[in-house]
Amino acid sequence: MNSKGNIIFYYPTNVINLENHSFKSRVNLRFKLSVHNKQIFIMKKILFTLLIITALIISCKTAKKAAPVTEAAPVEQIEDKVSEPVKEAVPEDNNPIYMKTEEVSIAEDEDQTREGFAFYVIIGSFSKPENAGRFKAQLIGKDFYPVLLNSESGYIRVAVDQTNSEMEARDQIKIIRNKYPEHKDVWLLKKK
Repeated sequence: MNSKGNIIFYYPTNVINLENHSFKSRVNLRFKLSVHNKQIFIMKKILFTLLIITALIISCKTAKKAAPVTEAAPVEQIEDKVSEPVKEAVPEDNNPIYMKTEEVSIAEDEDQTREGFAFYVIIGSFSKPENAGRFKAQLIGKDFYPVLLNSESGYIRVAVDQTNSEMEARDQIKIIRNKYPEHKDVWLLKKK
């Protein structure tokens, strides 16, 4: 109401004085104003909801970017633990273990730190280097750490373990036979 007692509504673009309108037009204007106010209220609700959704999306993206930084440290610790050898229980195996003595050397492109051991656990022998390389790749997929050896007989031996103890080598053969039945023909090479 203004100072004269007239009812005044504020419409978005101008001020409407209801004194100059008929009863029917006053009701019509009030209806329009109430509809308009409802529309504004609904628009405000929609904008508020969109604001909340946008804030959630932004916070989720920030959390995803930050997550790899906190996960990087445990991965390094796990790698350190994996490098330590794990002793497995040696299963009972009464099958004879074939042992052959021959002169071998580590192949040229292999890890030379695996040279100089007295015993090698041989899981495959090949006449062609390509076949030995493919077999080595398959073994890596089975969590072996194979190395290729050149033998005096001309064969390329694929060794999956090396040691200076015959007993340790025999135990490793038993473990492989038990865990990987497809490699039951694994054998022991004693270096000359």
